[in-house]
Amino acid sequence: MGEAIDVKDHLYLASIVFEHSSDGILITDASAIIISVNPAFTRVTGYRSQEVVGKTPRILRSGKQPPAFYYHMWRLLKEKGSWQGEVWNRRKNGDVYLEWLRITAIKDRMGRVVYYMAVFADITEREQLRNELLQTAKIQRDLLPAPLEDDRLRLKSIYRPYRYVSGDLYGYKWTRDKTKLFGFLIDVMGHGVATALQTSGLRILFRQAFESSRSLAERLAYINHEAMCLFTDESFAAAICFEIDFTTHTLTYASAGITYFLAYTGQVEGLIKASGMFLGIMDGVQYEQHELAFGSGDRFFFLTDGLFDMLPLSFAGEGKGSFRSTVEMLERMAYSKECSDDASAICLQIR
Repeated sequence: MGEAIDVKDHLYLASIVFEHSSDGILITDASAIIISVNPAFTRVTGYRSQEVVGKTPRILRSGKQPPAFYYHMWRLLKEKGSWQGEVWNRRKNGDVYLEWLRITAIKDRMGRVVYYMAVFADITEREQLRNELLQTAKIQRDLLPAPLEDDRLRLKSIYRPYRYVSGDLYGYKWTRDKTKLFGFLIDVMGHGVATALQTSGLRILFRQAFESSRSLAERLAYINHEAMCLFTDESFAAAICFEIDFTTHTLTYASAGITYFLAYTGQVEGLIKASGMFLGIMDGVQYEQHELAFGSGDRFFFLTDGLFDMLPLSFAGEGKGSFRSTVEMLERMAYSKECSDDASAICLQIR
Protein backbone atom coordinates (compact mmCIF):
# COMPACT_ATOMS: atom_id res chain seq x y z
CA MET A 1 0.00 0.00 0.00
CA GLY A 2 1.28 3.44 -0.84
CA GLU A 3 1.47 6.16 1.75
CA ALA A 4 -1.52 8.50 2.02
CA ILE A 5 -0.97 12.00 0.64
CA ASP A 6 -1.33 14.60 3.37
CA VAL A 7 -3.08 17.95 3.06
CA LYS A 8 0.13 19.84 2.25
CA ASP A 9 0.89 17.45 -0.60
CA HIS A 10 -2.65 17.85 -1.93
CA LEU A 11 -2.29 21.61 -1.89
CA TYR A 12 1.10 21.39 -3.59
CA LEU A 13 -0.24 19.13 -6.37
CA ALA A 14 -3.24 21.41 -6.85
CA SER A 15 -0.94 24.44 -7.18
CA ILE A 16 1.16 22.62 -9.80
CA VAL A 17 -1.94 21.77 -11.84
CA PHE A 18 -3.20 25.35 -11.49
CA GLU A 19 0.08 26.87 -12.67
CA HIS A 20 0.81 24.49 -15.54
CA SER A 21 -2.66 23.76 -16.92
CA SER A 22 -3.01 24.54 -20.64
CA ASP A 23 -6.59 25.65 -19.92
CA GLY A 24 -7.31 29.03 -18.46
CA ILE A 25 -8.49 28.92 -14.84
CA LEU A 26 -10.29 31.69 -12.98
CA ILE A 27 -11.43 31.48 -9.35
CA THR A 28 -13.91 33.87 -7.74
CA ASP A 29 -15.43 34.17 -4.30
CA ALA A 30 -19.12 33.54 -3.69
CA SER A 31 -19.90 37.10 -4.89
CA ALA A 32 -18.17 36.43 -8.25
CA ILE A 33 -15.18 38.65 -7.42
CA ILE A 34 -11.99 37.31 -9.02
CA ILE A 35 -9.44 36.18 -6.46
CA SER A 36 -7.00 34.21 -8.63
CA VAL A 37 -6.13 33.37 -12.25
CA ASN A 38 -3.48 31.08 -13.69
CA PRO A 39 -0.81 31.80 -16.35
CA ALA A 40 -2.93 30.22 -19.12
CA PHE A 41 -5.66 32.77 -18.33
CA THR A 42 -3.15 35.52 -19.10
CA ARG A 43 -1.98 33.82 -22.31
CA VAL A 44 -5.54 33.57 -23.63
CA THR A 45 -7.04 36.86 -22.45
CA GLY A 46 -3.99 39.12 -22.31
CA TYR A 47 -4.92 40.26 -18.80
CA ARG A 48 -2.33 39.90 -16.03
CA SER A 49 -3.40 38.77 -12.58
CA GLN A 50 -3.15 42.24 -11.01
CA GLU A 51 -5.43 43.66 -13.71
CA VAL A 52 -8.36 41.38 -12.94
CA VAL A 53 -8.13 40.37 -9.27
CA GLY A 54 -10.82 42.27 -7.36
CA LYS A 55 -12.99 42.63 -10.44
CA THR A 56 -15.77 40.43 -11.83
CA PRO A 57 -15.59 38.27 -14.98
CA ARG A 58 -17.73 40.91 -16.70
CA ILE A 59 -14.44 42.46 -17.74
CA LEU A 60 -14.21 39.70 -20.36
CA ARG A 61 -17.69 40.07 -21.83
CA SER A 62 -17.82 40.56 -25.57
CA GLY A 63 -21.38 41.83 -25.84
CA LYS A 64 -22.25 39.05 -28.29
CA GLN A 65 -24.47 37.26 -25.76
CA PRO A 66 -27.65 38.96 -24.52
CA PRO A 67 -28.31 39.43 -20.79
CA ALA A 68 -30.74 36.49 -20.91
CA PHE A 69 -27.81 34.18 -21.72
CA TYR A 70 -26.06 35.02 -18.44
CA TYR A 71 -29.33 34.88 -16.51
CA HIS A 72 -29.93 31.27 -17.63
CA MET A 73 -26.26 30.38 -17.07
CA TRP A 74 -26.35 31.57 -13.45
CA ARG A 75 -29.73 29.99 -12.81
CA LEU A 76 -28.44 26.56 -13.91
CA LEU A 77 -25.20 27.09 -12.01
CA LYS A 78 -27.12 27.70 -8.78
CA GLU A 79 -29.56 24.84 -9.40
CA LYS A 80 -27.08 22.16 -10.49
CA GLY A 81 -23.76 23.40 -9.16
CA SER A 82 -22.10 23.54 -12.57
CA TRP A 83 -22.55 24.87 -16.10
CA GLN A 84 -20.69 24.35 -19.37
CA GLY A 85 -21.00 25.69 -22.88
CA GLU A 86 -19.58 27.98 -25.55
CA VAL A 87 -19.08 31.66 -24.71
CA TRP A 88 -17.83 34.57 -26.78
CA ASN A 89 -15.43 36.70 -24.70
CA ARG A 90 -13.09 39.61 -25.42
CA ARG A 91 -9.32 39.74 -24.94
CA LYS A 92 -7.56 42.77 -23.49
CA ASN A 93 -6.60 43.92 -27.02
CA GLY A 94 -10.26 43.91 -28.07
CA ASP A 95 -10.26 40.71 -30.10
CA VAL A 96 -13.32 38.53 -29.63
CA TYR A 97 -12.68 34.82 -29.17
CA LEU A 98 -14.78 31.71 -28.60
CA GLU A 99 -14.11 29.56 -25.56
CA TRP A 100 -15.45 26.33 -24.12
CA LEU A 101 -16.21 27.19 -20.51
CA ARG A 102 -17.04 25.04 -17.50
CA ILE A 103 -17.99 26.69 -14.21
CA THR A 104 -18.18 24.72 -10.98
CA ALA A 105 -19.51 25.87 -7.62
CA ILE A 106 -17.24 24.88 -4.73
CA LYS A 107 -19.12 24.44 -1.47
CA ASP A 108 -18.15 24.08 2.17
CA ARG A 109 -19.27 21.27 4.48
CA MET A 110 -22.51 23.13 5.19
CA GLY A 111 -23.37 23.18 1.48
CA ARG A 112 -22.76 26.90 1.08
CA VAL A 113 -20.99 28.19 -2.05
CA VAL A 114 -17.61 29.65 -1.11
CA TYR A 115 -15.90 29.77 -4.51
CA TYR A 116 -16.62 29.45 -8.22
CA MET A 117 -13.99 27.93 -10.48
CA ALA A 118 -14.10 28.56 -14.22
CA VAL A 119 -11.96 26.47 -16.58
CA PHE A 120 -11.88 27.43 -20.24
CA ALA A 121 -10.14 26.67 -23.54
CA ASP A 122 -9.84 28.94 -26.56
CA ILE A 123 -11.67 27.14 -29.39
CA THR A 124 -11.72 30.01 -31.89
CA GLU A 125 -9.45 28.24 -34.37
CA ARG A 126 -11.45 25.02 -34.08
CA GLU A 127 -14.65 26.95 -34.79
CA GLN A 128 -13.05 28.65 -37.79
CA LEU A 129 -11.99 25.26 -39.16
CA ARG A 130 -15.49 23.91 -38.62
CA ASN A 131 -17.00 26.88 -40.45
CA GLU A 132 -14.54 26.39 -43.31
CA LEU A 133 -15.56 22.73 -43.49
CA LEU A 134 -19.23 23.74 -43.59
CA GLN A 135 -18.56 26.24 -46.36
CA THR A 136 -16.58 23.63 -48.30
CA ALA A 137 -19.44 21.17 -47.84
CA LYS A 138 -21.91 23.74 -49.17
CA ILE A 139 -19.72 24.41 -52.21
CA GLN A 140 -19.50 20.67 -52.87
CA ARG A 141 -23.27 20.32 -52.75
CA ASP A 142 -23.66 23.30 -55.08
CA LEU A 143 -21.41 21.50 -57.59
CA LEU A 144 -23.87 18.62 -57.86
CA PRO A 145 -26.03 18.74 -60.99
CA ALA A 146 -29.69 19.68 -60.85
CA PRO A 147 -32.24 16.83 -60.84
CA LEU A 148 -32.72 15.46 -64.32
CA GLU A 149 -36.14 15.49 -65.99
CA ASP A 150 -36.63 13.61 -69.26
CA ASP A 151 -39.37 11.53 -70.85
CA ARG A 152 -36.87 8.79 -71.75
CA LEU A 153 -35.22 8.33 -68.38
CA ARG A 154 -35.70 8.46 -64.62
CA LEU A 155 -32.60 9.44 -62.66
CA LYS A 156 -32.34 9.54 -58.86
CA SER A 157 -29.11 10.38 -57.05
CA ILE A 158 -27.89 9.83 -53.49
CA TYR A 159 -25.21 11.99 -51.84
CA ARG A 160 -24.39 11.58 -48.17
CA PRO A 161 -21.00 12.83 -46.84
CA TYR A 162 -19.77 10.93 -43.81
CA ARG A 163 -18.13 13.97 -42.19
CA TYR A 164 -19.08 17.41 -43.54
CA VAL A 165 -17.10 17.26 -46.80
CA SER A 166 -17.10 14.26 -49.09
CA GLY A 167 -14.68 12.24 -51.18
CA ASP A 168 -17.63 11.31 -53.38
CA LEU A 169 -19.04 13.33 -56.25
CA TYR A 170 -21.12 12.63 -59.31
CA GLY A 171 -22.23 14.39 -62.46
CA TYR A 172 -24.16 13.94 -65.70
CA LYS A 173 -24.87 15.96 -68.80
CA TRP A 174 -26.61 15.60 -72.13
CA THR A 175 -24.80 15.93 -75.44
CA ARG A 176 -25.88 18.95 -77.45
CA ASP A 177 -28.30 16.94 -79.57
CA LYS A 178 -29.63 15.21 -76.40
CA THR A 179 -29.20 11.76 -77.90
CA LYS A 180 -26.60 10.72 -75.29
CA LEU A 181 -26.29 11.19 -71.55
CA PHE A 182 -22.76 11.10 -70.11
CA GLY A 183 -22.36 10.50 -66.37
CA PHE A 184 -19.72 9.70 -63.78
CA LEU A 185 -19.33 8.72 -60.14
CA ILE A 186 -16.13 9.53 -58.19
CA ASP A 187 -14.90 8.06 -54.89
CA VAL A 188 -11.59 9.51 -53.60
CA MET A 189 -9.86 7.63 -50.79
CA GLY A 190 -9.91 9.45 -47.47
CA HIS A 191 -11.84 12.24 -45.76
CA GLY A 192 -11.36 15.93 -45.12
CA VAL A 193 -10.54 19.09 -47.04
CA ALA A 194 -7.60 17.62 -49.00
CA THR A 195 -9.86 14.83 -50.27
CA ALA A 196 -12.55 17.37 -51.17
CA LEU A 197 -9.99 19.33 -53.22
CA GLN A 198 -8.94 16.17 -55.07
CA THR A 199 -12.57 15.35 -55.76
CA SER A 200 -13.17 18.83 -57.16
CA GLY A 201 -10.11 18.52 -59.39
CA LEU A 202 -11.37 15.22 -60.76
CA ARG A 203 -14.79 16.74 -61.37
CA ILE A 204 -13.21 19.33 -63.66
CA LEU A 205 -11.45 16.59 -65.63
CA PHE A 206 -14.63 14.55 -66.01
CA ARG A 207 -16.56 17.62 -67.12
CA GLN A 208 -13.89 18.26 -69.75
CA ALA A 209 -14.50 14.69 -70.90
CA PHE A 210 -18.15 15.60 -71.54
CA GLU A 211 -17.09 17.47 -74.67
CA SER A 212 -14.69 14.86 -76.01
CA SER A 213 -15.54 12.73 -79.06
CA ARG A 214 -13.10 10.00 -77.98
CA SER A 215 -14.25 6.65 -76.59
CA LEU A 216 -15.01 6.28 -72.88
CA ALA A 217 -11.86 4.19 -72.40
CA GLU A 218 -9.71 6.90 -74.03
CA ARG A 219 -11.38 9.62 -71.98
CA LEU A 220 -10.75 7.70 -68.76
CA ALA A 221 -7.09 7.21 -69.71
CA TYR A 222 -6.78 10.96 -70.33
CA ILE A 223 -8.39 11.73 -66.96
CA ASN A 224 -5.98 9.36 -65.21
CA HIS A 225 -2.98 11.01 -66.92
CA GLU A 226 -4.09 14.51 -65.96
CA ALA A 227 -5.03 13.41 -62.43
CA MET A 228 -1.55 12.16 -61.52
CA CYS A 229 -0.64 15.60 -60.13
CA LEU A 230 -3.66 15.55 -57.78
CA PHE A 231 -2.51 12.57 -55.72
CA THR A 232 0.35 11.67 -53.41
CA ASP A 233 1.91 8.21 -53.21
CA GLU A 234 -0.68 7.22 -50.61
CA SER A 235 -3.87 8.49 -52.24
CA PHE A 236 -5.95 7.52 -55.25
CA ALA A 237 -9.51 7.54 -56.53
CA ALA A 238 -12.09 5.13 -57.87
CA ALA A 239 -14.51 6.16 -60.58
CA ILE A 240 -16.92 4.87 -63.15
CA CYS A 241 -18.26 6.68 -66.19
CA PHE A 242 -21.06 5.75 -68.53
CA GLU A 243 -22.77 6.95 -71.68
CA ILE A 244 -26.39 6.19 -72.48
CA ASP A 245 -27.11 6.31 -76.21
CA PHE A 246 -30.80 6.58 -77.04
CA THR A 247 -30.12 6.13 -80.74
CA THR A 248 -28.50 2.71 -80.42
CA HIS A 249 -30.24 1.86 -77.09
CA THR A 250 -26.96 0.96 -75.43
CA LEU A 251 -25.23 1.85 -72.17
CA THR A 252 -21.44 1.97 -72.46
CA TYR A 253 -19.32 2.02 -69.29
CA ALA A 254 -15.66 2.18 -68.26
CA SER A 255 -14.38 1.72 -64.73
CA ALA A 256 -11.38 2.84 -62.69
CA GLY A 257 -11.52 0.99 -59.38
CA ILE A 258 -15.29 0.75 -58.92
CA THR A 259 -15.45 -2.98 -59.45
CA TYR A 260 -19.20 -3.60 -59.56
CA PHE A 261 -22.52 -1.98 -60.36
CA LEU A 262 -26.06 -3.32 -60.51
CA ALA A 263 -28.01 -3.84 -63.74
CA TYR A 264 -31.46 -5.29 -64.39
CA THR A 265 -32.13 -5.70 -68.10
CA GLY A 266 -33.57 -8.34 -70.41
CA GLN A 267 -30.10 -9.94 -70.66
CA VAL A 268 -28.51 -9.44 -67.22
CA GLU A 269 -29.68 -9.27 -63.62
CA GLY A 270 -27.64 -8.30 -60.54
CA LEU A 271 -23.95 -7.54 -60.16
CA ILE A 272 -21.94 -6.50 -63.22
CA LYS A 273 -18.16 -6.72 -62.84
CA ALA A 274 -16.39 -3.55 -63.99
CA SER A 275 -12.60 -3.86 -63.78
CA GLY A 276 -9.99 -1.15 -64.21
CA MET A 277 -7.00 0.47 -62.45
CA PHE A 278 -7.66 3.19 -59.85
CA LEU A 279 -7.03 6.80 -60.88
CA GLY A 280 -3.82 8.48 -59.76
CA ILE A 281 -1.70 5.38 -59.10
CA MET A 282 0.10 4.83 -62.42
CA ASP A 283 0.37 6.89 -65.58
CA GLY A 284 -0.17 5.39 -69.00
CA VAL A 285 -2.92 3.00 -67.90
CA GLN A 286 -5.23 1.66 -70.60
CA TYR A 287 -8.90 1.12 -69.74
CA GLU A 288 -11.58 -1.11 -71.17
CA GLN A 289 -15.10 -0.18 -72.07
CA HIS A 290 -18.11 -2.44 -72.26
CA GLU A 291 -21.61 -2.18 -73.66
CA LEU A 292 -25.04 -3.29 -72.50
CA ALA A 293 -28.22 -3.14 -74.55
CA PHE A 294 -31.24 -1.71 -72.78
CA GLY A 295 -34.97 -1.51 -73.23
CA SER A 296 -37.95 0.08 -71.55
CA GLY A 297 -38.01 -0.51 -67.79
CA ASP A 298 -34.36 -1.53 -67.48
CA ARG A 299 -32.50 -0.24 -64.42
CA PHE A 300 -28.90 0.56 -63.53
CA PHE A 301 -27.43 1.43 -60.10
CA PHE A 302 -23.92 2.88 -59.80
CA LEU A 303 -22.68 2.97 -56.18
CA THR A 304 -19.58 4.10 -54.29
CA ASP A 305 -18.01 1.79 -51.69
CA GLY A 306 -19.82 3.50 -48.82
CA LEU A 307 -23.06 2.03 -50.14
CA PHE A 308 -21.83 -1.07 -51.94
CA ASP A 309 -20.09 -2.46 -48.85
CA MET A 310 -23.38 -2.28 -46.93
CA LEU A 311 -25.40 -4.29 -49.42
CA PRO A 312 -26.77 -7.55 -47.99
CA LEU A 313 -26.00 -10.72 -49.92
CA SER A 314 -29.65 -10.86 -50.95
CA PHE A 315 -29.68 -7.37 -52.44
CA ALA A 316 -28.98 -8.43 -56.01
CA GLY A 317 -32.27 -10.29 -55.91
CA GLU A 318 -34.09 -7.57 -53.99
CA GLY A 319 -33.07 -5.11 -56.71
CA LYS A 320 -35.59 -6.83 -58.97
CA GLY A 321 -38.27 -4.86 -57.14
CA SER A 322 -39.59 -1.52 -58.29
CA PHE A 323 -37.15 1.27 -59.11
CA ARG A 324 -38.62 3.48 -56.40
CA SER A 325 -38.40 0.83 -53.65
CA THR A 326 -34.77 0.05 -54.57
CA VAL A 327 -33.80 3.73 -54.43
CA GLU A 328 -35.55 4.13 -51.08
CA MET A 329 -33.70 1.09 -49.74
CA LEU A 330 -30.36 2.56 -50.81
CA GLU A 331 -31.24 5.91 -49.24
CA ARG A 332 -32.07 4.23 -45.93
CA MET A 333 -28.70 2.48 -45.95
CA ALA A 334 -26.84 5.70 -46.83
CA TYR A 335 -28.38 7.62 -43.93
CA SER A 336 -28.30 4.80 -41.40
CA LYS A 337 -26.02 4.82 -38.36
CA GLU A 338 -24.25 1.77 -39.75
CA CYS A 339 -22.92 3.75 -42.73
CA SER A 340 -19.31 4.63 -41.90
CA ASP A 341 -18.15 6.15 -45.19
CA ASP A 342 -19.22 8.67 -47.81
CA ALA A 343 -22.15 7.16 -49.68
CA SER A 344 -23.31 8.13 -53.17
CA ALA A 345 -25.22 6.60 -56.03
CA ILE A 346 -26.65 7.31 -59.47
CA CYS A 347 -29.81 5.28 -60.06
CA LEU A 348 -31.28 5.07 -63.59
CA GLN A 349 -34.40 3.61 -65.13
CA ILE A 350 -35.20 3.65 -68.82
CA ARG A 351 -38.79 4.65 -69.46
